[in-house]
Amino acid sequence: MIDYFVVWKGNRSGPYSQEQILKMLETGEISTMHAVYQGTDLIDVQALVDTLSQRQSEMAAHAAHAEAAVVAEAAAAREAEKIAQKEELGLYNSRQVEIESYLKTQGLPGAGERRVDLARKGKSLGQFSKAEIQAGLNSGQFHETDTLYDLDANAWIPINNTADFVLMPNCRSKKTKTQIMNDKKDFVDSMRADTAYPIFRQVVYCITILAYAAAVVAALTGVVCWIKGLAKENDSAAWMWLFLGFAYGIGIFVMTVLYQGFLTMMADIADSNIDKVRKENDNS
Repeated sequence: MIDYFVVWKGNRSGPYSQEQILKMLETGEISTMHAVYQGTDLIDVQALVDTLSQRQSEMAAHAAHAEAAVVAEAAAAREAEKIAQKEELGLYNSRQVEIESYLKTQGLPGAGERRVDLARKGKSLGQFSKAEIQAGLNSGQFHETDTLYDLDANAWIPINNTADFVLMPNCRSKKTKTQIMNDKKDFVDSMRADTAYPIFRQVVYCITILAYAAAVVAALTGVVCWIKGLAKENDSAAWMWLFLGFAYGIGIFVMTVLYQGFLTMMADIADSNIDKVRKENDNS
């Protein structure tokens, strides 16, 4: 074992091992200004510093390599789990298809009693058999645009895109007023969301907001003038200002509602005509 000694301002300390010298350099107990002797020979402290830096770099590289190995191992484990899940799901779907095919070929009652998931606008309605869905279509409980989950296609399919149900022409007449209104509202909302006049509708909306604000300002002005009139003991003028303020506010509000409804109706008519022409061109 080689001993090292440290000399600083005539004071000699030691002996130290190389590990201790490197540790002292790392912690700052000694620096390159100290004289370090290996036995009786003066050595280059900077060389020891370089040795310490190289050792730290090697340790950092080793830690990074170990971390990368752990990350790669975890990723490989996740990928293996995904592959296993896919294989399991594939076997399950394949088995389900085989069972369904067998039931259909044998004409067993269970083939038509399989319950399927039914949804409307992304919201689950529950699981129903085909007979229950057909009865719901006849009574208006279910809509032709409701979607069901097809295991064979592994996708959500609208009822009117399948050949498993009879869509009766008179089904719509059996709907309640609430269902009819909801259908109309859904149609109008979808049409307005896909409008050909988005800027016009946005301008109408902004003007409506400003008009409502003007109605509120008119009413508040009447209230302020009423308070000032009462303070000046001019009751007749005060009440007249209050009446005029609310009259102007209500008038602006009513006119805004009428004009907004009229302009929105015109845009709806225009969008409806465009959709009608587009459908005619698609069918021709």
